[in-house]
Amino acid sequence: METLNKKTLSFPLKNIARAIGALTMMLMLAACPGNGNKVAAVNVFGCQDCASIISPVILSVVSSASPDQTIQFVNMNLYAEGSLVVPNASGNNYNNYRGPIALQGQMVVTRESVDPMSGCVIFPGTYDLTTYSAGSMEFASSGIRMPLMITNTGGIEIRIDNGYLHQNGSRLYGQVSVTRVNGYACSPGFTNTFN
Repeated sequence: METLNKKTLSFPLKNIARAIGALTMMLMLAACPGNGNKVAAVNVFGCQDCASIISPVILSVVSSASPDQTIQFVNMNLYAEGSLVVPNASGNNYNNYRGPIALQGQMVVTRESVDPMSGCVIFPGTYDLTTYSAGSMEFASSGIRMPLMITNTGGIEIRIDNGYLHQNGSRLYGQVSVTRVNGYACSPGFTNTFN
């Protein structure tokens, strides 16, 4: 009976393992190119698409709520691009600001909110709410628009249109729309005026 030569049996396996290892290394290097010496935006508020806010400053801390108080925005930090802030004597810097903004705070839902047209449901609870895509604000704290805000849980996506600040910059008035919940599109009617 012949004896098997272990060296010749393992030789092809070693070569295959080496080839797979080399291929994996090449793919990893190709997938992770250098940053090209680009300056990255400072991201203190969790925004994924806020490259226009390089040096964020907090303009104000705002709150807002639906008319029946079912959904409330609480302690929302209003961030702005620091280089565009024009200080004024009254300290209400938000009145002299025009540029990109981001919001970060909490959304408190006191009871279930349902969109009858699509079946989207927002369950009671406290959610962290942050900007995903930078919004904009015009002079005199008007024209506030937030194209996309998201929650940390529940997959809730929100848009704010036609907003402005009042009560010394502490309240946000605007049209708030829930656009998606857990990946499902909500109807255009799942909206309310917050104040």
